Amino acid sequence: MHTTLAASYVLKQGDTLSTIAHRNFEGRVYGQNGSLSKLISFNPQIKNPNIIIVGQSIELGETLNPDQSLAKVPEAPEQLTVPSTETKDRLPAEESWAKQTYLRLSPVLGYRRIDSTIAGSSATALSNLGYGLNLDWQQRWDDTGTWRTSLGLKVMSYNFEVSDNKTLSDPSQMYSKLYLSGSYHYGEAKEHFLSAALGIDREQILAASSGSDLGIESLLVPSLELYSRHRILNHKSLSAYFDAALGSALSSSGTVNTKTSIYWQTGLGLSYKRAWGTVESGINFKNLDLSLENADQTTKDFGIILGVGFDL
Repeated sequence: MHTTLAASYVLKQGDTLSTIAHRNFEGRVYGQNGSLSKLISFNPQIKNPNIIIVGQSIELGETLNPDQSLAKVPEAPEQLTVPSTETKDRLPAEESWAKQTYLRLSPVLGYRRIDSTIAGSSATALSNLGYGLNLDWQQRWDDTGTWRTSLGLKVMSYNFEVSDNKTLSDPSQMYSKLYLSGSYHYGEAKEHFLSAALGIDREQILAASSGSDLGIESLLVPSLELYSRHRILNHKSLSAYFDAALGSALSSSGTVNTKTSIYWQTGLGLSYKRAWGTVESGINFKNLDLSLENADQTTKDFGIILGVGFDL
């Protein structure tokens, strides 16, 4: 004969709601009336059963079987048969943020347009489809994943064309950005964050060469950027997010000098969380305004990103 007992449990690394339900409740785990559904109903604060955080306390209700304590019960079977009409949570407790290092590789496709006004004359350079790679390493500094540091590198290769009445001496160009950022993550599953980053951008400057000839010169632009990302939709392991950034140059070096530089960026994306990491895809748009000593220039970037991130 079993008695009832109201109890709570503090999540540990490697826990899932299904294994907790199996160890603490009688009857089947999955299904509409299974123990997993009962456990979720006892904890309305858990918005996504696939995302639970180590250290979080959950309620076990009054159906706990005291003859099966958390410390003494056998572990869940390796395989449980789950009918196709039922669901099974597969993710550990948000990895408890225990895997403190995260590495993301993101191939990028995009276009770049440069509009420049040089000595009262306008010129435009438009790239063919460019390609590149984003590499981002992230370190989490606490068990909750609130504070993090990132080191990233973006490299893009472009081939530019100009209007019919002008020629371009060096159409193949490389853009790069190296940055270091610190970020604050908040929300129940750390689904939102704000960050500040210091970066060095290798920008392209469209300049007059001779007659109808144009040239592109490289300019190193150290920058300060404020960035934010917010989750706007969530369904199980799939999330949609919106991001925005605002930045400005600190100084510049090269054969031309920047007087002012301001840029903004916005984007939309999807992320799919798995136990080993995250798959992401998104689109973004960036607008950069440069005021030079002898010209004004606006650079517009449109990019498509597909990234894979790994918890290490």
